[in-house]
Amino acid sequence: AEESGGEVTDTELSVTGGTISGTLNDAGTVKIYKGIPYAAAPVGELRWKSPQPVESWEGVRACTEYSAAAVQPEQGPFLMWTDEFIIDTSKGYSEDCLYLNVWTPVDAENAPVVMYIHGGGNTSGGASCDVYDGEQLAQKGVVYVTINYRVGIFGFLASTELSAESADGVSGNYAIQDQLAALRWVKDNISAFGGNPDNVTIAGQSAGSLNVNMLTVCPEAAGLFRNAVTMSYNAIQTTLPTLVEKEAEGDAIFAGRTLEEMRALSQDEAQALSGSDLATGMATYNIDGKYVIGNYRDTLTAKQGNDVNVISGMVTGDTGLFGSFLSGASMLAGGDEPETAEEYQALAKERLGDLSELFLTAYPAETDEDVAAALERSNFDDAVALQECNARARAENGNAKTYVYMFTHGMPGNDPVSTGAFHTADVPYWLNHFSEARKELWTDTDYAVGDAMSDFLANFANSGDPNGDGVPAWTPYDAESNAFTYMELGDTISEQVMDGSRAEFWRAWYGNLLA
Repeated sequence: AEESGGEVTDTELSVTGGTISGTLNDAGTVKIYKGIPYAAAPVGELRWKSPQPVESWEGVRACTEYSAAAVQPEQGPFLMWTDEFIIDTSKGYSEDCLYLNVWTPVDAENAPVVMYIHGGGNTSGGASCDVYDGEQLAQKGVVYVTINYRVGIFGFLASTELSAESADGVSGNYAIQDQLAALRWVKDNISAFGGNPDNVTIAGQSAGSLNVNMLTVCPEAAGLFRNAVTMSYNAIQTTLPTLVEKEAEGDAIFAGRTLEEMRALSQDEAQALSGSDLATGMATYNIDGKYVIGNYRDTLTAKQGNDVNVISGMVTGDTGLFGSFLSGASMLAGGDEPETAEEYQALAKERLGDLSELFLTAYPAETDEDVAAALERSNFDDAVALQECNARARAENGNAKTYVYMFTHGMPGNDPVSTGAFHTADVPYWLNHFSEARKELWTDTDYAVGDAMSDFLANFANSGDPNGDGVPAWTPYDAESNAFTYMELGDTISEQVMDGSRAEFWRAWYGNLLA
C-alpha cells in the first residue's frame, strides 16, 4: 500500500505459514524483516531430524526483531572481534533457531538475491551480527537474506540409531539441510519481496564459506542458486570423515543412552556433551552419499559439482589465524616463526626438501632483517596459490567462471588487535555497512573500498560477473594460461599477477592441484 505522496507505508506480505510485517529504514527506501521462520522448530522429537515445514500462524506476525541464536557456547567479544562481529545475545540461545531475515528495496521487482551464511566454526555464530546488516546492499538493488542454522552437536551429530531412523539412512549433516531448507524457502517466497527466485547468489565467510563450498557440490542444491561467494575458507584440501566414522563418534557420545533419552535432555545438557573429548569433529560434515557425496575437490574433478560462478578469496590476516606456510605458527595453534636468516633457511630445507632451493630463490632472506618480510610474502602467496588451486578444480567441473581476490585493506581499530585485514574484516566492505562502533574511525578510503566491493557483489549477484561501470576490470581464472591472477582489494583496488620464481615455486609445491 502507498500513501498519496507515494511513500511506502505497508510492509505486510504473505509467505509460507502466514502473513508477516516488517519495518522501513529511516530513509523509507528499504523494507526490513527479521525473524521469519523458514522451518519448524527442531525441538523435541525433531531434534536431530531433517528440517520440517513451517507451522502456520493466525493474524499478522511482526517480523521486526532477530530470533534467538542457535544453541552454542556463551558468546562475547574476543581477540580482534569486537561487539559488531558478535551475535546479539539478548534473545539467548535456542534450538528454536531456524529463522531468516530479509532486506529489500521498496521498489524491488525481479531483483537479484544474495543469501548470506554466517561463520563461527560451525559451532557458534548467527545472523544477528551487526556486520551482516544488509541495508546498504539493498540500496544497490539487491534483495539480501541472512539465515540461522543448527551448529555444533545439534547440527552435526551422527549415530547408527539416528541413521536407522532416517528415511535416507543417513545422519549428521543437519546444518547443510537447514541451509537447503532456507534456499527452498527463498525459492518459494522471495518473489513476494521483489526478488528473483531464479537468480540467487549464496555467500559466506569462514565456516560460512565452507558451507557455501559444500553447497556448490551438493546434488540436493542443484538449481537453488546460480552464483557463490566464498570468503576466507578454501575447501580444496579438506578431507571429510565417512558417515560410518561419524556414527561411531556419535555412538560414543550417546554413551548407552537411547535416542529417546538423548532427545529428552535439555538443550544445555545436550550442548554439554559437545565438550567431550569424543566430540572433536562435532562441527564436521560427513560423506553420506546424499547431502555430501565426496570430498570437495574430488566431487569437482569428477564433474559432479553444481556449475555455478564463484568469487573466491581470502584476507591477509587469515594466515596469522590459521597458520604460517613455513612454520605452521598461528594465533590459534601457537608456535614460533623463525627469527634469523639461519633459522629461516634451515626450516625451509627441513620442510620443503628438494623444493627448498626454489622457495629460497623466490623468498630470499639473506639477513635477519629480511626474514619477517619473506615470511609475510610467502604466506600471502600461499593463500593466492590455494585460491588458484580451487579455481582450477572448478574449471575442471564445468563452464562457470571463478574470480579470485585477496583483501589487504586494513580496517581501522581502537587498538592494534582490531586493526588490519584480519579474519572477517572484509565482510563489512562487501556489504558496504560501516558500524556505529567505529564511527569516529572510518575514513574516505574505507567508504571508497566498501562502495567498490559492494558494487562487485551487486554486479555478481545480478549477472554472475562482478564487472561493471565504475569498478576495475576483474579477469576470471583462465585454465589455459593457469596464471596466478587476482584482484587485490586494498587501499586501492587493482588486478595483480603473481609470476616469476614465486609462481614457479607454487606450481611445483601444489603440482597435483594445478596439473
